This record gives sequence, structure tokens and C-alpha cells, in this order.
Amino acid sequence: MTEPQYGPPQGEPIQFSPPPSVAPRRKRWPWILGGVLLVALVLFGGCVYYGVRIYNSPTGAGTVFATAIEQGDNEIAYDSLCAQSKEELTFSEFVESHVPSQDVTSIEPVTLSLDPNDESDVFIVSYVLADGSREVVEYPMVNEQGKWRVCNPPKIE
Repeated sequence: MTEPQYGPPQGEPIQFSPPPSVAPRRKRWPWILGGVLLVALVLFGGCVYYGVRIYNSPTGAGTVFATAIEQGDNEIAYDSLCAQSKEELTFSEFVESHVPSQDVTSIEPVTLSLDPNDESDVFIVSYVLADGSREVVEYPMVNEQGKWRVCNPPKIE
């Protein structure tokens, strides 16, 4: 009986097979960065859309007007008026008769009365004055060429 042989057969050369090929590792960071940028772009677009929509609403336009008066920015308040009010009032007349004589410490939008025809609304604001008193003012709002404006604001004592 012959002895068992271990290992490769004698006399034949050893053949090595090449190592298994490994797929090149893909870089993930461009995909992650692209996903983050896409999400940021969608969020930014949504914020811009929502902001423009709110700004062009009666509530947004009324709040811009009331906030301008609160901050003493009478130019922005005057620019928020409708064309008819700008024809009837000069800037100085507007400041003399339609801006509170005391400093406004804060504003509180009270309510918005919506007209079902969507042509005009009323924005109601409560001004808190420096002496602690409140002055509730109703601002008629009109839609001029797609933009809401304060029209014929009442005189404020």
C-alpha cells in the first residue's frame, strides 16, 4: 500500500487564483449632500410661498400696517394705503391724523371680518399705548390688483 500524500501533487506547479475582485466603494457623501440640499430647497420654497401668501392676505397686509405704526415707521404704513387714500391724504396729513400721538408699546390683532365676496375686509387691531390704555381700531381692507391695502383708515385721537 502506498502512503497517502498530503498537499498538492508532487511535480505539478502550484496555481494561485487572483483574489476575488471587490467592487469599488462608492462615495456616499455626494448623495447625502444632494439630499440635504434638496430638502433645504423644498423647505425654502415652501417658506417663500407661504410668506408671500400671508403677506398678500388681508391679515398679512393689516399686520404690516399696524406693525409699521407700532414701530413708528410711518413711510411703510403710508405705503400700505390704497390708491384712494393716498389721493385724499398727503403723508403729513396721514401722520397727523391717523397715527397715535402716544408711543405704541404693542399691537394685538383682534379679528378679521371677512366679506364673502372677497373684495373687502376689515382688520381690527388693539393698540396698547405707552400709558397702558388700549385703542381698538378697525381698518377697512381692499384688494387692489391682487394686493391687500388699508383703505380709508379712521382718524385716531
